[in-house]
Amino acid sequence: MDEQTLRLVEAELNTLTSPGAELHRNAAWATYVPEQPLPTDRLRYQRVLLDELLAEGADEIEKSGLAAIITAGPPGAGKTTTRKSLDMGGPGWRVIDADEIKVRLLDDAVQEGRFDSLLTRRLADGYSIMPNELSTLVHNESVDLASRLIERCLEAQENVVIEGTLSWEGLPNRYLKWLELNDYNSVTLLDIEVDQATALEQAYLRWSEGRIGTINGTHIRGGRFTPKDAITTLYDSTGGFSKCNRNAVDFFNSRTTTGFDTLELLVKTQENTEIQTYRRLVGKHTGPPPQYLQDTYARTTGPDDRARKD
Repeated sequence: MDEQTLRLVEAELNTLTSPGAELHRNAAWATYVPEQPLPTDRLRYQRVLLDELLAEGADEIEKSGLAAIITAGPPGAGKTTTRKSLDMGGPGWRVIDADEIKVRLLDDAVQEGRFDSLLTRRLADGYSIMPNELSTLVHNESVDLASRLIERCLEAQENVVIEGTLSWEGLPNRYLKWLELNDYNSVTLLDIEVDQATALEQAYLRWSEGRIGTINGTHIRGGRFTPKDAITTLYDSTGGFSKCNRNAVDFFNSRTTTGFDTLELLVKTQENTEIQTYRRLVGKHTGPPPQYLQDTYARTTGPDDRARKD
């Protein structure tokens, strides 16, 4: 399939997932909309699913380390790939990822026939909408379930990897509260940053590969679709720096982190292949504290440099 046709399909899906449209995360088709009550059978389903998720691999999860790894960075930045390449969060760690919960929710919805009429709709390439292209409809529920799963795993004092973007400003304080309440002593933040153009292209490539692969019989469900505005709203006006980095730095620099024996922040950007590491021991910085990438860039380059880069 040629790229022009794929771009037309991408544009269709961006329209369908926009505010007020059928596939928006708060649309009538969504499995959960915040502030709206859930039917009793859906609440029961969520409880069962949470119990199933907690039971998976429970015997292998270590609980003595009181350690947590939290990822940050925009979609498509390569957070999971980088984490695995650094051998962080391997055997013995509970990995919690809302995107993986999305897959479970979508599979269940497809089996129930919940989205049957949507999955028969054809797009610009002549093929139907695919299950992973309906990820927005389970987005709210997957985030809510991931949050509840994180809280329960921290209460159990498991070694956890919290996969996510850290894009919501309220998350640092929420995680800090839960970690301190449950006596965690080692926390690592892994912030992988790319600019807006790269994030958009990576999201497109991941989605299009899945769609083409499903058409050719080498994939199932299609590619997970990330709406354009879910990425662009993470960035400042230059498109160079995400709010994920600001939240990671705020987490690290917070005055409430003095209870951790060790707190680390690892930052990797596309301009610098070396990972910049910051560390606090019992609240004290072992070197200069991290700054927002936006501020660091402003001090080391001038307007002319930025213009040439863009």
